Amino acid sequence: MTMQKMSGDKLIEEIIKIKANTPIILCSGFGGKISDDDTLRGNIRKYIEKPLNVREFVKSVGEVLSGNKLERLPH
Repeated sequence: MTMQKMSGDKLIEEIIKIKANTPIILCSGFGGKISDDDTLRGNIRKYIEKPLNVREFVKSVGEVLSGNKLERLPH
């Protein structure tokens, strides 16, 4: 969510402009609040907190790409 030149919310908005149905995995170490915008929340398929485990991350990517609904992974 926190980057040097653009917020995570803004990045998601820009991705949606390019391809509206892009599935998003949001990863943050700050537990920050994502925008309440329904468009943004509709694309966010998974929220993972840092630090993350590589195996959990790979599993999450596979599940999101296959269309499975996921729950928040513990850190």
